[in-house]
Amino acid sequence: MREMFTGIMGYAKRYRTVLLFLFAGLVVESLYDVGVRYSLKFVIDKAVVEGDMPALLLILGLLGAGAVLFNFVVIGCDYFWARIGGRIVNDIRYDMFVHLQSLPVGFYRRASSGDLTSRFNADVGQIQQGMILAFPMAMMGLVEIIATLVLMLLVHPLLAGIAAAGIVLSLLMPRFIQGKALDASFVLRREEGRMIGYLQENLTGQSVVKAYGLEVHTATDFSSRLEELLTKLARANFLSYLVSRLPSLTFLMLQLVVLGVGGWLTINGRITVGDLVAYQALLIGLNSAIYNLTWMVPSFIEATAGWRRIREILDEPLGIRDRPNAREIGRFATSIDVDKVTFRYPNSEAPTLNRVDLKINAGEYVVFVGRSGAGKSSIINLILRFYEVTEGRITIDGQDVRDVTMASLRRQIGLCSQEVTLFDIPVRDNIRLGALDASEEDIVAAAKAAEIHDLIMSLPQGYGTLAGTAGARFSGGERQRIALARALVRKPAILVLDEFSSALDPTTEAEILRTIDRLKGTCTILSVTHRLSMAENADKVVVMRGGRIVELGTHNELIGKRGEYSRLWKRAASEEKPGPPADAAGAPVPTPAE
Repeated sequence: MREMFTGIMGYAKRYRTVLLFLFAGLVVESLYDVGVRYSLKFVIDKAVVEGDMPALLLILGLLGAGAVLFNFVVIGCDYFWARIGGRIVNDIRYDMFVHLQSLPVGFYRRASSGDLTSRFNADVGQIQQGMILAFPMAMMGLVEIIATLVLMLLVHPLLAGIAAAGIVLSLLMPRFIQGKALDASFVLRREEGRMIGYLQENLTGQSVVKAYGLEVHTATDFSSRLEELLTKLARANFLSYLVSRLPSLTFLMLQLVVLGVGGWLTINGRITVGDLVAYQALLIGLNSAIYNLTWMVPSFIEATAGWRRIREILDEPLGIRDRPNAREIGRFATSIDVDKVTFRYPNSEAPTLNRVDLKINAGEYVVFVGRSGAGKSSIINLILRFYEVTEGRITIDGQDVRDVTMASLRRQIGLCSQEVTLFDIPVRDNIRLGALDASEEDIVAAAKAAEIHDLIMSLPQGYGTLAGTAGARFSGGERQRIALARALVRKPAILVLDEFSSALDPTTEAEILRTIDRLKGTCTILSVTHRLSMAENADKVVVMRGGRIVELGTHNELIGKRGEYSRLWKRAASEEKPGPPADAAGAPVPTPAE
């Protein structure tokens, strides 16, 4: 648990002034509680035994005044603890979120979004529980123990010594199983994260579940996962409860010893009846303080397990960063040069790209084609600096992309990928994410260029219509056209279309091709596609196989070579639905599959 307290204290230092005030309030609260118990000595010995009513009224008056102050202090502390606990939790969430923005693309390909969500909610929630509830109660318990021992020492040293020995024994007992409880809680948190990831996948994949009749199968699978979770839950909870229960059981035996010794001392006149009653009241308070202190241990254990999972995120190595002397790059003007580039993905021995050379001139429309895994998207990822080259280099206008700032590089690139991300915000704002300073006229112009303006205007609130979770209001093709508008509003120097046409219907695809024709010459267009109709009007078609460029030229040039591209074209034509279009003479014209 030390690692969790050390980590949290790093955040708490930002609010040290308020925390000092809160600690003082806890001391006042604890001392009043102990003082009320110790006052029984004076109530019995000075007021009841001697029949002194003024003394009784004085004692009650002092306690009543203390109660008023006590109430104000308690309410104030509760309010500020809630505020400070919430601020610390927000700081942790903010640091996690900012760190996630800097992690490489590869991290998100191996991480579960459900598990990450669980860390933000469940794991941070455990820390919040420990900060707002457990920590103040534990601090109060500690102060009460110290104050009670001091007062016990005033009653009788022997009784105080017995109580101190009992406290040490009570607090040492849980240490024997505390490590196991912490490990079990960490395993439970991890399993809960996996369960959330599984549930998220199931909910987003309901069309597959229903189409293939997998309802019974998924329910059975979920039931078995719940059984596994139950086993880990039961073990973690039992060990946590045992940690909090052992001190109370130990101290219960101590109370019997102290009662016997205290009774013997009273009978022999060593202490008064008031001393014995006050001591027993202090002992009950001490037991309550120890219980409070140890009852919070399960919360600390769960918070520590949550902190470990949070640290896993915060300790994740950052992705590609700017070099110390990186400089801003101006707007792309001449060429992109891929110079003898070899690339391997992390944890992969086989190269995805093998000594690739390619020159792309500004204003060209370049299409990358080839079978899956040929390395088409990898070139795009390297230009965007989602990954770094293993060997060779990529230059833009003669500058190595590793020597320029990523912000200035990506600022002039508009990306449309197969995996479209829309947020549950108005369509207008989804498009504006491409350029936060875009005007309404810019947004409308981009939507018209992406052939989506008319559809947006047909919606109930037009551009103000919410897109729904992950863009659920729109079809796949509509989402891609909104994504294209988002890229175009950026007025990019380089427009990247990565499998962009995969969800477009033939009519929309033809409209997008007309948009691309209009854009040719105004920006450089890089398109990765399996739909070869996108390549017919390209300035360059780059044919890839096995991580190498095997052919390079225009559509007509490559068809004439009767090589790899020609074979891909014929295969696409053969997979087309019946009824290929005919030319003016009635001869069939081969066209790629939709």
